[in-house]
Amino acid sequence: ILAYTFDGNYFSGLETVDLGGLSMEAPGSMYSMFAGCTRLKRVILPDFVWTEDLTAAGMMFSHCSALEELDLSGLDFSRLDSIARMFDSCSELQRIYVDPAKGDFPAGRALGSDETFASCSKLVGGKGTSCNIAEYKTGSDYAHIDGGTENPGYFTVGGINRYSYSFINKYGSDGLGYEESERYHIPQKRYIDLFGEGKGSNIFSFFDDEWGGSCYGISATSSFLTDGLTGYPGAKRKAVTIKDYDLSANTLKDLKLPEEIDRIPENDEPKDLEKDLRKFIEALQISQYDERVQFCYSIDSTPDEIVEELEKGGKPVIIGLFGPEGGHAVLAYRVERKQAFGEDGKGIPECIHIYDSNWPLEDRTIKLRSDVTGSSTGWHYDICDSIHWGTDPGDGNGSGNGNGCAITYVPYDVYSAVWFDGGDYDVMEWSEKLGKDMGLDEAEWSRLDDYLFNNPWSSSELLEYYRSGTDEFDEDLEGLTEEEAEFYDLHKDDTPEDYETALSAKWSGSSDEDKACRMRCRILYEDKAINELSSNYDESGIDAAMNSRWPDEGDDEIKETRMRCRMRCRMRCRMRCRMSQIQDYCNGQGPDEFNYYINNIFQNSGYGFTSEIIETNMRCRMRCRMMYAERVLENDPDKLEETIEKLWPVNAEGGEEAQMRCRMRCRMRCRIM
Repeated sequence: ILAYTFDGNYFSGLETVDLGGLSMEAPGSMYSMFAGCTRLKRVILPDFVWTEDLTAAGMMFSHCSALEELDLSGLDFSRLDSIARMFDSCSELQRIYVDPAKGDFPAGRALGSDETFASCSKLVGGKGTSCNIAEYKTGSDYAHIDGGTENPGYFTVGGINRYSYSFINKYGSDGLGYEESERYHIPQKRYIDLFGEGKGSNIFSFFDDEWGGSCYGISATSSFLTDGLTGYPGAKRKAVTIKDYDLSANTLKDLKLPEEIDRIPENDEPKDLEKDLRKFIEALQISQYDERVQFCYSIDSTPDEIVEELEKGGKPVIIGLFGPEGGHAVLAYRVERKQAFGEDGKGIPECIHIYDSNWPLEDRTIKLRSDVTGSSTGWHYDICDSIHWGTDPGDGNGSGNGNGCAITYVPYDVYSAVWFDGGDYDVMEWSEKLGKDMGLDEAEWSRLDDYLFNNPWSSSELLEYYRSGTDEFDEDLEGLTEEEAEFYDLHKDDTPEDYETALSAKWSGSSDEDKACRMRCRILYEDKAINELSSNYDESGIDAAMNSRWPDEGDDEIKETRMRCRMRCRMRCRMRCRMSQIQDYCNGQGPDEFNYYINNIFQNSGYGFTSEIIETNMRCRMRCRMMYAERVLENDPDKLEETIEKLWPVNAEGGEEAQMRCRMRCRMRCRIM
């Protein structure tokens, strides 16, 4: 019996509950299971909860006032006897997803409540039926999939019926509409619409080929339209919904592709992507050529990693499957677990439910094999009757170890970002994000940076900034956006007072993001003065000059900016004054000896050393090591990797993670020289 398990009187602060794998063969009752959990935002329930022994689910989610949606598509409701006030006072609840294949609430049974949906003022069924509180239409007779005006209900179709289009991923009228005889190519215009003129044309020149399917594009658009793609400030494109393509449509299977294919380039406008479903799919199909997606494809993942990503983020994941015959993309939306327990206390993953655009409206799964601890040992998927991919021997044609099968995944944050930013993004920011989110080891993280910095089709001005900047991988300007660089170009000749006025008007907020924008723009403006002072003063006179230009006064934000200016100025001055000595060490010493000398030149401690001095010296040591590595690359490139490992040993200053980032930055710098 699970009644009152998470009673809000004791779990009032609960925000997430993940039971996606617990064995509940005979729970008996779930009465008030989450009642009163006013902060609960996400619930993951197992697939095998509802059994013949379960009779009551009354008040199960009562007063869960922070819930916005519930996915109950893995549950079978057909044996319930009571749902009295099951969703009472879920005031933010907008959608309840159920899978008709699992069994609906039993029709005609006295489920016993006029208040099943009481105070669910935002709840809307799959065909647009709003919960009618004013007329007290909140009873259990509305606990079924919405049938519109003829049979109104408050549930929405879930499961495969939620994610699948009705058309198939192929040529012809029941597919994407292209004629097989015409040897269709996605037009260059689509590349430019998505990526812009420079990057779009470059990618087109690399990847243009006869159309062979849009499995990635169909998978991505399915996720966007089904799960409510949301935008962010500064995005180049808006979020899109099912209603953008058909006002009368309620699910993806209601959508139809335009009958005619537009082949006149001058009539083809970027805004069509948000109106013409075929063009939207084409744009998302080629979005996989963005280097972030390509990197995700390059990682040979494990099913465990995909399961973790699916259950962690709550958003669908695009899975890339590869075998001897080629590659295929599918959309993964749910994990199903066995009742046996793994080491994490959950049921062992049995399969991943997917939407495969080659098999519309068919509930398909990637079968998983695991050991007794729940760790994956293999996977298997039937591409079709004659092609079977997987990692276990004996799976059939195209399967088995050594036959080129692999499984990868692209997280929601990655494939959605390409739509919003059009492939123009902050390289360093995405290096950090992907590296941490995907749990990359150092070798993988280094390879990621290779993808981001060395892709041959990028035309990003921001990337060129990082490549040509005098302070490569600048600590103070990491995260610099093109908007900030454009602001500086526009106002760089302003007086300091006018520059500050324009800056405060542009980014006037108190958020950390706005503060960071203002700080980077101020440093850009001051960089000319930093170069002048660092060039005209020696080490004995630089402090007085800096303190006059950037005194330690003002609010915290101004003080922080001025401190960074002083550190930049002091570092450049010291590097200039000691350059001949540093170069001598670069030429005549091995990496271990070089480290020893620069640690003495730029010491980490000493009498009167402030944190500002210590930070400045650390930056100087970083620049010196970069110089040494570049010299090795020029003279003996085969020794570069060995040198980098010695310059930044794991146990050196800053700890293992800091040294790892330094080593990767050095590799990046050496690659783009």
